[in-house]
Amino acid sequence: MGHVGSLLHNDEYRARPEPVLLTLGPASYLEIEGKGAPRGPGVEAAARLLLALGKRVHAMKSAAGADFAPPFLEARYWPRAGRGSHQGRWQLLLRMPESVRQGDVRAARLALRGDRARAADVRLVRFVEGACLQALFSRGARDPPQALIEAARARMLDPAGPRHEIYLGRAAGLGAATELIVRLPVTAPAGPLPGLGPRRGWRRIRGRGRSGSSRRSDRAP
Repeated sequence: MGHVGSLLHNDEYRARPEPVLLTLGPASYLEIEGKGAPRGPGVEAAARLLLALGKRVHAMKSAAGADFAPPFLEARYWPRAGRGSHQGRWQLLLRMPESVRQGDVRAARLALRGDRARAADVRLVRFVEGACLQALFSRGARDPPQALIEAARARMLDPAGPRHEIYLGRAAGLGAATELIVRLPVTAPAGPLPGLGPRRGWRRIRGRGRSGSSRRSDRAP
């Protein structure tokens, strides 16, 4: 039986131990990013901040009659830039419904007690992952990304972006989940897969929820 990870987007958060291929369209997230070890203190502190701000947004939307299922913490990890580098890029995410606007995020920052300056680093973004292999893993599974890479090769596909982890538990912190969904963006060697949909990449949402013009590649910097 598949695991339903989010009532908001059931099909995208349903996974099995066997890798499956799915195509993901545009999605909105609260996002904070940085560089460092994937389980380092900087990532954990950012996760606590993101979850606190996400709770504020959720409470405000619920009070306004636009309730939604609290999202799981998610993360994307890029490989280190080169030999001798210990500073891989990471990005923490909370999935948001389309009803969340930039003004909601600004209001949540003002209502957040504590590190308001750091809260300014949390942004509302929208991006497309496109075609991905996805599977469900236990927390202690050995090298889930490599398992997906091997599954991609068996399907004559190439990895095409950072690994994406979804932590199935709503307790604070990256280490609280006992299961996780892992996604690996993929493409065919000859080019994009049929039915890939919108171009990969993300945009920062500005103003009243309209997308800005800036894009950032999913490739490692």
